[in-house]
Amino acid sequence: MHAEREQYEEALQSYIKMNQTAEQLGEAYFLTLAQMNMGVELERAGRKKEAIELLEKARDTSFGTSREIAALVHSYLARAYASNGDSLRFQRAIDTAQTLMSRLKQTTGHDENHLFYSLSSVLAELSYGYPEISEPRKTLDMQEAITKQIKADHNTRLHTWIPLDWARAYFMLNEIEASAHAGRELLHRAADTQAPHILTRAEKHLIKLEEAGYTDVEEVQQFRRELNQTREKQDK
Repeated sequence: MHAEREQYEEALQSYIKMNQTAEQLGEAYFLTLAQMNMGVELERAGRKKEAIELLEKARDTSFGTSREIAALVHSYLARAYASNGDSLRFQRAIDTAQTLMSRLKQTTGHDENHLFYSLSSVLAELSYGYPEISEPRKTLDMQEAITKQIKADHNTRLHTWIPLDWARAYFMLNEIEASAHAGRELLHRAADTQAPHILTRAEKHLIKLEEAGYTDVEEVQQFRRELNQTREKQDK
């Protein structure tokens, strides 16, 4: 709930407490999740080296849990590598996550702790990572595949988030109208799901477009109008 409310420092402190409890219990499952989520929050805060160290610990611990947990950890580790510009380790980690998920799909079992993680979630980290390693076109090339998988997995959260990857990729390719259009789609989905933290990301992308000098582009102007309207509705 802290993360959903953009209270990221509070979220980190909660995961630190979770890690302390898991260490006392000696439970690999909870220890892995605590280390992973601490790493995720540190990566979000830009503390990349610390994030990678924790996520690598979580990766090592995850092999004492389940394939689904291991796939989840490798996905977030891939994200951290991508954010750090390490394309080789990014690709290795995401390949491992995909391999683990494909093997999981061949079995009839499920994670005993009922963790929800799917192939679309792994693909999401691939989609996010490509722009981070300066390969934005690959993110756009996989649009159809990830959209299809999101529908197959009924992954409503990812359905809301995924336009941000496309907006970022188009911006890097200097396709400004397409970037603004994807940003507007992110805005609409955030409003529909009443997700304030996603709405904030949509606003940050708009500001990035405006600060880059594209305030005269019609699609950017429409993006601004729609964002203002959405904020006004929230304030009532």
